[in-house]
Amino acid sequence: MFLVQETWLEPGIDPQIANYRLTKDDRIEFPHTVTRGGTAIYCKNEIVHHRVPLPNLQGMDATAVQIKINNFPPINVVSVYVRRRVGHSFPVEDFKKIFNSGSNCIIAGDYNAAHVSWHNAKSTRFGQGLHRLIRDLRGAKLVAPQTATHLQSRQRFGKVIDLAVFKHIPFNHSVRVINDLSSDHYPVILEINLITSIIKNPEQLSTNWFNFKFALNKKPLPTVELTSNDNIELAISELNQNFTEAFVEASKLKFNNAPKILPLEIKFKIYQRNRLRKFWQRTRCPSIYSQFRTLSREIAKDIQAYSRVQWEKHIEALSPVDNTLWRKSSLLRKPFQSIPPLKGALGSIAITPIEKAEVIADSLQAQFEPNHVAGRELFDQRIHDEVTNFINTPHVHEIEPTTPTVSE
Repeated sequence: MFLVQETWLEPGIDPQIANYRLTKDDRIEFPHTVTRGGTAIYCKNEIVHHRVPLPNLQGMDATAVQIKINNFPPINVVSVYVRRRVGHSFPVEDFKKIFNSGSNCIIAGDYNAAHVSWHNAKSTRFGQGLHRLIRDLRGAKLVAPQTATHLQSRQRFGKVIDLAVFKHIPFNHSVRVINDLSSDHYPVILEINLITSIIKNPEQLSTNWFNFKFALNKKPLPTVELTSNDNIELAISELNQNFTEAFVEASKLKFNNAPKILPLEIKFKIYQRNRLRKFWQRTRCPSIYSQFRTLSREIAKDIQAYSRVQWEKHIEALSPVDNTLWRKSSLLRKPFQSIPPLKGALGSIAITPIEKAEVIADSLQAQFEPNHVAGRELFDQRIHDEVTNFINTPHVHEIEPTTPTVSE
């Protein structure tokens, strides 16, 4: 995928690349004197994807698509450009709209935000605003390269302002800068490793640390000699891979369905309801209990209305072009059957692959045990004699054969 910012394209002008599909959003300003800004995404045809509609943004340009790879959850990939406006701060509300567009997001592009936390010499106003925002948002992680991504002739040192923000992205990743092309922004390559084991949101996992220790002891230690920095980095990556795989093997989901991400208004009502419930448990005041019941009913209606709106948006985003409409209708027509977990002889759930293999082996061993018959040789000889006698004994057929008659 290619994420492009500041395309400066007008409506109707769509540069095409072979085997890639273009999704773009042009910035249309009135009066229309010159074209600026704009974002685009080139997605390879073999990747299942579709456009994700975004709300109106005042200080950012953005284009979003949702991709589906193998059995992993859908990921919203967003190309963003933060407009440089004198006297303004970082567009926090615009970023929150994009951040809340999906459960798993990669928001990458030109943020025009420099901060010392991501390898800049000094922090700008936009950088300070983005740093505070990432710190306060739950599940957000900022990914930045080690070297400068933007360089101007009058600057001695470049800036790292081409960034990516992850939201619940469970894969290992790497980012690097290519000192190529003639633009003042260097190309940034972000690689997502889909082969490694997936780590879901740790807050939604329950980990058995005894199984973690058992699985980790079975992992091989790095065999490379620590004679150079490259070998040390390789050994560290192998150890991290061992920790990741052991953690996945020893963990299971706390919830059958992931908790819904509710808006701040509903979360504040839930906070007030919990406080009212605490006061009522202490005082047993009827008026507080009445307020608690009223607020609980109001929260239930708000959640139901919010879920209905989210479902309508999901249905509207389905398209017959990328087969998402057909897949959704096929899932709705097919009755869902939950597969129960594997359990051992004592009723304990098998979590690690070793435990699952042992449960399956015990089940197969119990089903396919050989038949042990006392006096097997005498029993086989008796069966052989009975069959031989039956074959050698002539049989009298008392039933006369009949000939078929033809009816007119």
